[in-house]
Amino acid sequence: IGLLQTRMQQRVFQAFYPDTAQLILGFAIGKKPIPSSTISTLLQDTGLIHVAVASGANIAVMSAFFHALIKHFTPKKVSIILTLIWVFSYAILTGFD
Repeated sequence: IGLLQTRMQQRVFQAFYPDTAQLILGFAIGKKPIPSSTISTLLQDTGLIHVAVASGANIAVMSAFFHALIKHFTPKKVSIILTLIWVFSYAILTGFD
C-alpha cells in the first residue's frame, strides 16, 4: 500500500505544480498539505484546511459519483457491490486514515 501511495504521489507531483498536487493528494488520499507550503498557510488562514483532506463527505461524494457511473451498466445489486468494493479499496489506499 505504501508503495502504491508513493508512486501515486510522485506522479501527481510530476504532473502538477506543487500546490495543486498537494490539493489533489489531500482530496484523493487524505495526504495533508506540507505545513510550510503556501497552500497550507492559505487554507489554514481561511479556515478551509478541512476541505483539502479526505473526509467522510469527500468519500460520500466520490462514491456517489462512482455509483452513478456504473449503475447504468450493471444490475442494481452488482452496482451496489462494486461501489462497496470501491469504498473498501479506497480505505485501503488511504491506510484507513
